Amino acid sequence: MNKIASNPIPVAMVSLANKSVLVTGATSGIGFGIADLFATSGANVMLTGRDVRRGQEAAKKIGAGGARVEFRAADLKNRAHCDRVVGDTVAAFGGLDVLVNCGAVLHNGTVETLSDAAWDETFAVNVTAVF
Repeated sequence: MNKIASNPIPVAMVSLANKSVLVTGATSGIGFGIADLFATSGANVMLTGRDVRRGQEAAKKIGAGGARVEFRAADLKNRAHCDRVVGDTVAAFGGLDVLVNCGAVLHNGTVETLSDAAWDETFAVNVTAVF
């Protein structure tokens, strides 16, 4: 029987119906896939990303199956944006049961070549925003 990670509860016994889920970085890739899976499992899903057009398109696609899906634009480097999307999720869905942090940035380079700005952005989005 399939299991969720190391959780001893079988997947078939886990109900996501009406759970409230916030997925950062949900406008494409893994974040989009995770948000879609939660929605098809009956959860209410709040999507975040920086690109409004892509976010609205993602919400429309994921919500096409009947799930309640909303999008809020957010830049995870900005603490106020992080606080706002959590608050918006609670306001829209009556709570927050699951947070999935998929929003991230990747700057290629070495210690010698990576700029301070790239380093700061990486930590702001990939570490501080998650905290």
